[in-house]
Amino acid sequence: MSLKHGILGLLLQQERTGYDLKKDFNGSIAHLWNGSMSQIYRDLKTLEHEGAVVARIHEQQEKPDKKIYSITPLGRKMFQDWLEEFPKQTSPLKRDAFQLRLFFGAHLPEDKIIHELQRFQDEKRQYLAFIETMSQQLENRLGMDTSQRYLRFTLKRAQLSLKALMEWSQWCLDEMGV
Repeated sequence: MSLKHGILGLLLQQERTGYDLKKDFNGSIAHLWNGSMSQIYRDLKTLEHEGAVVARIHEQQEKPDKKIYSITPLGRKMFQDWLEEFPKQTSPLKRDAFQLRLFFGAHLPEDKIIHELQRFQDEKRQYLAFIETMSQQLENRLGMDTSQRYLRFTLKRAQLSLKALMEWSQWCLDEMGV
């Protein structure tokens, strides 16, 4: 997935500002993809240049004007084409800086490895709490629509993956006698 396709998918739901898109990348799809404000605005500019989105100015009193983006028919087609072409490889290629360092852990003091594994666990625990909150909020909604069903699928995968990573890191700490 590219950030551009995430933007198009969100704009397919409703028009948004760049700031709104960033909130969505930090919230509803944070477990899938992320993007910085500068990346989002860069891709919005590219998508606008390509004719996939259009922007309108919303004037505000005593605040800077807002640029509100919406998807065009071309943008809908670009998104649909991307959506229908699932990747041949369903798991991404690995580029895990944490795992690579752990692989070479024999060259570090053991207390450093223990500290990093505990930090890893804390990070995953916090992220799991975020995912579980999102899942609970979703379950509390009445009349779940189709898109919420698929959001539920992705949240469940994130939840199970995080639990497995926490179990793995605890196994490593147990192996180290911690």
